[in-house]
Amino acid sequence: MNALLHFPLADLPVVFAVVGEHRDDPTWLLLLGSDGQHYAYRLLDGSVLATDPDDAWRFDGARPSLDALTA
Repeated sequence: MNALLHFPLADLPVVFAVVGEHRDDPTWLLLLGSDGQHYAYRLLDGSVLATDPDDAWRFDGARPSLDALTA
């Protein structure tokens, strides 16, 4: 699946990993940025928002560490 990200690159990290999805709305993916921050990415329009994951998010397996992303 290819999706265009619409955000200023200077404001966000360059490396992301998809680490989960929203339990109630799978059009929202949970990303982990190389800055250690989680982001919500909306597939429908490419929106990217900083977020703190809670029980509304389902992780794909174990929560990845920042070290795993930047290695």
